[in-house]
Amino acid sequence: MRHSLWGAPKQWGRLNDSRERRTQDLKRRFQAVSARIERPAQMRWLAKQVGIVAMIAVSSFTLTYIVLERSSWPLGITLRHIASAPNCDAARNFGLAPSSRGQPGYYDRHDRDDDGIACEPWPPHDQ
Repeated sequence: MRHSLWGAPKQWGRLNDSRERRTQDLKRRFQAVSARIERPAQMRWLAKQVGIVAMIAVSSFTLTYIVLERSSWPLGITLRHIASAPNCDAARNFGLAPSSRGQPGYYDRHDRDDDGIACEPWPPHDQ
């Protein structure tokens, strides 16, 4: 029996190669089985995500359609009115401030003194 540099028989190297191949083969098989087991769970997760996105899309489209359909103002003004909802700065940016009750850009929360005029201009500063 011939010995390698480290004193181990050459035959051990062949045994180690054989074990390596078997180990790699087992690893590959386990990965294939794991993939088959995990695939249905991944598909359920994907289906749930797609369902949620579809539900959000349909409900937002429906809500938007209802809001825009029931508005007495033209489409452009209605969209500017909706965009000015957050605060008076937004209403000013969209050219809807100051606005009177019943007009586009008027929201009760923008009318601090409840006089029917939202986003009133500030009084000039005394100098």
